[in-house]
Amino acid sequence: MIRSPRRRAGRSRVLLAALVAAGGIALAGCGAGQESQTAEQNPTIDGTNAQAGDLALRDIAIEYPDGGLYEQGSDARLRMVVVNGGLKSDALVEVRTDAAERVVLRAAGEAGTAEGTASPTPTPTRTPTATPSGTATPSGSATPSGSATPSGSATPTGSATPSESPTPSEAPTTRIEIPANGIVAFRDSGPAVILTGLTRPLRPAEVVPITFVFERAGAVTVDVAVAVPEEEVAPAPTVPGGGEE
Repeated sequence: MIRSPRRRAGRSRVLLAALVAAGGIALAGCGAGQESQTAEQNPTIDGTNAQAGDLALRDIAIEYPDGGLYEQGSDARLRMVVVNGGLKSDALVEVRTDAAERVVLRAAGEAGTAEGTASPTPTPTRTPTATPSGTATPSGSATPSGSATPSGSATPTGSATPSESPTPSEAPTTRIEIPANGIVAFRDSGPAVILTGLTRPLRPAEVVPITFVFERAGAVTVDVAVAVPEEEVAPAPTVPGGGEE
């Protein structure tokens, strides 16, 4: 049977449309595959954010440890940025965590360390001093009647003079000022928060609760992670058998 040219042209158009549709489906599937692979990528851990009154705490993290591990008893520095969106200045007065024996606040450019809590100076023990002095002056005078009238005078004097004890004084408390409508970065040469005497080893991505106490905004507790390395870290060397050294 001889088919007409019109019918053959119609079938060609149908076949061409089917091929175009199939190509579109293939391209869509390829694009979906790219999005799926991107979704499976795990981003590095960023710093934690928190809010305390008018203060916004941003990018809070414990700095990445040299060698990849904080040993127990070592020190670790905290990094963050505090933004004061209020019209009044505030101050960071204390930081607490059970991951360290104490937390030290250090002002910008300060070489030494000053703790964020006041420690009263011990009062010295009173030491009384006694100065006894005694004089006995017996004297005898003969009277015309022949009777002697002895007279003896003892004048003991003793005085206890306790030393004056100084008034207990408190060590100055370090305050990290957060100015109104200002930003304070706790990193590099800026003010520092140091976790001193870690109570346990800490590794990257491990999370510990830390409480920040501000003069006006009050206290806020945040789960803070140890930072992961910003650059690629060489894998640990392996030994025969597939284990690590």
